[in-house]
Amino acid sequence: MKNLWVLLVFSSVLSAAVAQNPKVVNGETKGCKLKIGDEYAGGIVFYLYPGADCHGLVCAPNDQAKNIEWSQANALCKSLTLNNYSDWRLPTKYELNQMYLNLHQAGLCCFGSNSYWSSTEGSNNDAWNQYFNNGYQTFDTKNYSNNVRAVRSF
Repeated sequence: MKNLWVLLVFSSVLSAAVAQNPKVVNGETKGCKLKIGDEYAGGIVFYLYPGADCHGLVCAPNDQAKNIEWSQANALCKSLTLNNYSDWRLPTKYELNQMYLNLHQAGLCCFGSNSYWSSTEGSNNDAWNQYFNNGYQTFDTKNYSNNVRAVRSF
């Protein structure tokens, strides 16, 4: 029973640390004058956390690479320094979907129609990606080639 309790506490901590499915926020949040599509914090705002503080997520203004394997994409984002920021990373599949919905679908940013890698792994051999021509999410083997767009929190 003690092990089950530890597992439940650990699961709660993990789920609180990573937003599993961020809600679409298209307007200003209370106390924050930013909006989706604004250039800020080295990139383009695609998600704003609800609340009085001004925090959210930005994506890089352009693709970091086209047609590269997942391990290369992950390493590229982790080592990226762009617009004086060095904390870029590969987006989760949920964040990638927010980029698709809030920026691409709204015509606010520049994405190709091909698929983009996410950091969300399906197994040791595959990871999730999203097609920007139709929004479809699936997983590919990690040696398949997809596009890369880095993200960071602010």
